[in-house]
Amino acid sequence: MEIMAAALTVDLKDSRKMEPERRMRIQRYMVYAAKTLSRLYGRRMIRKFSFIGGDEMQGLLRSPADAYLCLRLLRRLLFPLELHAGIGVGEWETRVDAKNTYYQDGPAYHRAREAVELAKRDRDNGAILIFDGPDAAELRNPAWNAMMNAGFRLTERNTAYQNEIALLLECCYPIITGTQDPRPTPAKAAVPDDFKLLIRLMQSEEAEAVFGTEAPGEKRRPFAGVSPERWSEFIRYPEKTGWTKKSEADPTACRSYRQAHPYGAASTVAEAAGLTRQAVDRALRSANVYEERALAMALAEMLSRAWEEPRQAQSFRVGPTS
Repeated sequence: MEIMAAALTVDLKDSRKMEPERRMRIQRYMVYAAKTLSRLYGRRMIRKFSFIGGDEMQGLLRSPADAYLCLRLLRRLLFPLELHAGIGVGEWETRVDAKNTYYQDGPAYHRAREAVELAKRDRDNGAILIFDGPDAAELRNPAWNAMMNAGFRLTERNTAYQNEIALLLECCYPIITGTQDPRPTPAKAAVPDDFKLLIRLMQSEEAEAVFGTEAPGEKRRPFAGVSPERWSEFIRYPEKTGWTKKSEADPTACRSYRQAHPYGAASTVAEAAGLTRQAVDRALRSANVYEERALAMALAEMLSRAWEEPRQAQSFRVGPTS
């Protein structure tokens, strides 16, 4: 039986130029981050993240939208470290009965490896997605890759403080996909309580060893004031905030909130972190967080539609680009 999936491969940029002690600390943190993401994505991750050569992470997800959103979150977790990333969408052929992805193989993995190598040679795009389209046609879609990298560039100059504020917003108002759960009514289960795992990750000794206890120019890291025990008070479930009507009716759509800029977002994040609303609002606006979220929601829905309706993907064939 043919199984289509999305392989995500991530390579830490210039890791061999780092001091051995710092590189070792970063690798320990990446192991913790990989375990956290594997638990967080649950059913959406077919094979958990595993390490290849010490500097690369690889996982297998159920759809390209899931792989993209996972990469987007991983970039926040590893900020300000730079990554080369590749998403390969295609068949999963070698299906070994193992929890991690190391022993798996197939066109999805081959395309992810090709995409990473392309990203290493591309000065403008740190991440590349290659989609196995209808009739085994390869789609290296310029629009998708442009949107993905435009979103990343919007936030690449953020400060550590701004990045953590943005990550807290993602924890409160997560963006998820409509393809992630086969159950007929996945609304509440679709937004995992395990987002508190990200809080524990960012407050861990491993994170402090890599990023320090204070953000440059700020009194303290925003995550320092967050209580994992109280986290359920701040996460916004769909029944509280509401999905778009289109998302409710269309399982291929990106299941996201009504706006990239949710009402009351700054107040929610401020209360969670013990900061002032004005400080949080200023950080979110100056860091282009709402603009990046709008791009992410649009791209996730486009990828979901192309994934669920393969014939529709034919219309995106505009020729390969590097």
